[in-house]
Amino acid sequence: MKIQYRLTLIYALLMGLLFNFIGYELYVNFEDYTEDEFYQRLGDRALTTAKIYFEPSVNALRRTEELHKSFQRNRLTDEIFEIYNDSMRVIYTSDSSVSPAFDTTIVRQTLLLGGMEHMAQDRQQYGLAYRVGAKKYAVMVSAHDKYGLSKLKKLREYYFIGMGASIVVMLALGWFFARQALAPIGRIVKTVRQINADNIGVRLPVGRYKDEIDELAMAFNDVLQELEIGYKQRRRFVQMASHELRTPLTAMISNLEVKLSRPRSAEVYEQTLRDTLADAYRMTELANGLLRLAQIEAEAANYNIEAETVEELIEKCRVHWTWEDAENISVKIDVSPKTRIKVKEGLLEIALNNLLANACKYGMGKPVTLSVREVGPNVHFDVKDKGIGVPETDLPCIFDPFYRAGNTTGIQGTGLGLALVKQIAVIHGGNVLATRNSDGVGMRFTLVLPAVGT
Repeated sequence: MKIQYRLTLIYALLMGLLFNFIGYELYVNFEDYTEDEFYQRLGDRALTTAKIYFEPSVNALRRTEELHKSFQRNRLTDEIFEIYNDSMRVIYTSDSSVSPAFDTTIVRQTLLLGGMEHMAQDRQQYGLAYRVGAKKYAVMVSAHDKYGLSKLKKLREYYFIGMGASIVVMLALGWFFARQALAPIGRIVKTVRQINADNIGVRLPVGRYKDEIDELAMAFNDVLQELEIGYKQRRRFVQMASHELRTPLTAMISNLEVKLSRPRSAEVYEQTLRDTLADAYRMTELANGLLRLAQIEAEAANYNIEAETVEELIEKCRVHWTWEDAENISVKIDVSPKTRIKVKEGLLEIALNNLLANACKYGMGKPVTLSVREVGPNVHFDVKDKGIGVPETDLPCIFDPFYRAGNTTGIQGTGLGLALVKQIAVIHGGNVLATRNSDGVGMRFTLVLPAVGT
């Protein structure tokens, strides 16, 4: 059964029980009120009867006539009056054909207790003990509450009709409110069915109320965001790997096929092996770069975060300055000793060392400067060289994977170093910029990172 139908039934059941309880309590209270009100009327008539009958008068016949006149003015349905003395003998009755009309037990209890209320079938009986001098009399009144019972009957009819109508109304309202409440889930289901490998950028609709369903949609959107990133990373990795590895493999295969097409000298075979080994080294370098790029993308959230000072970061970088011309690097630090940077487990070392290694490789043996300075809430790491630089036309694409400037022909490289630097900078909430030096010679790469304290 759908949630909408279950909610409808539960809502109708609970509201039906509530209305049934309220209606039942109202009926019972009205029934008690009707009964008590009729007993009160009987008590008033019993007291009136006693006063008229026992008040001093010279004519007993006159008293009887006054009683009959009083009964006729306010007569109740099937009303009977009787007066008993303390010997349980009837001394007055309004209807001799049914006298005695009251059970002697009821009369005796009236005399003993001073009063009595009793229900006999559909008649209500009321007894009043009335004292005249030393004698005590029981004034008994009995009647049928025709109008009260008629009201109760009509009330019962209204009660059952109202219950039936309320159940129908509650079912309709429950269905309406359940449908309205679950409408966002229906929209979510409809949207989820549209998500596939070719349409992974779809996001679930989020309402303006920010309720539990909206929170679920937002959480699901976060998961979809992660899945989209992972899917794009995998697709980009496959595309880059297939594109970049195809070239050296093709070169190796072509070279080997040509050399094996006819017998060659030992020197030619030796040179072929050297060329193949060089291509294998380049493939290894490409594969390692691709794997490192993919690994950083996939595990960016899992790296341990530590706060380090600039001096600590530079010292960790120095350990890996083993490439050619690394002795040409000079370091200038102009930041407060208290300034710290959040570092993700060695990633910033990789970024800085990639920038410095490129500066040394393309600097043609000339000095390389690493300057560190504070600019507002950020720390800038400026790497300057006096090398061949990057043409203006190539600057917009210099951080794209596998992109190499047009003036780097003949210099070994994979085009992944700067792409890796860019990715690491973004992971740390920073950026990397590339500009030509003001004198037009060489390049300046600036790694911008947010500081966490000064």
